[in-house]
Amino acid sequence: MTTELLMTTELAMTTIAYGNQSVPLHKRPHWRPVLHSRWRRLKGLTPTSRWFDLPPASANQWETHVAQGLGPPIPPAALAAQEWINAGARSAYVVEAFEGRQGVMRADWYGAGSDEPIHGLIDQFMAASDGRLGGFPDVVAFWDDGRISLQELKLSGKDALKPKQHAAAERLRELFGARAELSVLEWGQG
Repeated sequence: MTTELLMTTELAMTTIAYGNQSVPLHKRPHWRPVLHSRWRRLKGLTPTSRWFDLPPASANQWETHVAQGLGPPIPPAALAAQEWINAGARSAYVVEAFEGRQGVMRADWYGAGSDEPIHGLIDQFMAASDGRLGGFPDVVAFWDDGRISLQELKLSGKDALKPKQHAAAERLRELFGARAELSVLEWGQG
């Protein structure tokens, strides 16, 4: 089953409140969590460096990644961004909201260049949010028809949407109207 067909099927199945609207809830129970994976700061990425090239942050900074059959565990947002590319998105990005404009990685694991569309979207959001990026979704994809997919990721049974994320969803709807297609991806098994 292709990612596109899987996502279309899921839209009719499950929804979740994100801001003041219900949005699709995509589930990836087969993404196996690897707890205490060393965190790599996206802020250190450039358009010529990859996530795999980044040194791990200090020993007490970690995040939960997804186990891979071969190779090291990887961030779930990177898998989600790659799903959007596989479904036909023109570009997709992983955003670390607490890193601001500098915490952005493309779906191909490289840092986003300053001329890429994600930075204009982040600038608009920050201008409407008193210069803050808090609550901004984890993954953003741009489509040729003008749509913008914005997806928040949550580890099943361990994580939930927070008030700041609900407020960000409403701000994105105000800024981009029907072009903003918000969703939540729940991964792992709770």
